[in-house]
Amino acid sequence: MDGRAVNGDSAFAVAFDFDGTVCLGDGPVKAYAEAVCAHLDRDDAATLNDELERFLACPVDMPKYSDAYDVVQAHAAGRLTAEQSQDAYLRSRRMLAEGTFDVRPPEGLESLLERLGELGCRRVLVTNSPMIGLRETLDRLGVLEGFDGIIAGAAKPGGWPKVIERLSAVRRRTGELGVMSIGDYWTNDIAPVRAAGGLTALIHEPDPSLPATITAPTLRQMVDDIVGLCVAATADAGGAGAAFRD
Repeated sequence: MDGRAVNGDSAFAVAFDFDGTVCLGDGPVKAYAEAVCAHLDRDDAATLNDELERFLACPVDMPKYSDAYDVVQAHAAGRLTAEQSQDAYLRSRRMLAEGTFDVRPPEGLESLLERLGELGCRRVLVTNSPMIGLRETLDRLGVLEGFDGIIAGAAKPGGWPKVIERLSAVRRRTGELGVMSIGDYWTNDIAPVRAAGGLTALIHEPDPSLPATITAPTLRQMVDDIVGLCVAATADAGGAGAAFRD
């Protein structure tokens, strides 16, 4: 976890996912796939690459996969050892840290972070990724200073209770949890926080089977709605100047 104190006038926390939410671009997942393919035979490697390209072109046509990393992991399962799969993933993260990939922030992110900061919300990156490459990439994207903290290796979805505890999240007077989660992966980023009573923003085409407080295809399209919810949330979240709990 990032060691900086969390500045803010409110205990309300807004958690952002990393890949596919804060950091856009196919380079990292393609590098992961390439490293996995090094352990596959020619036919299996071709199948993985074909499936990945199809998913990246039109995710809604392949609902069996939750995200692009899920495509790679599905093809690695049963073919690679856990160590081989982890090594392949870490190789792609080291390349990310080195600036190998052409990645970009989504439209509206910088403005959203600024507006949330003005409200006193704590802006926290919560990702399953290791710390490798996170700071460097956020800096290259121009948003490092827009975050008050980083929780890496969060082990979502099962790790959410610990994440919420570390955020020192409090119950608002409405009974809702003082956390909003923003992400593109419903199972990891949305479902657990929704079940815990928090607010959620899903970056996805609207789908009744994937309920969230806010849903839109892009972050830019939901910025005003996110800010509006946070205005109400910060009014009764309490806990001025709260920091992470280690």
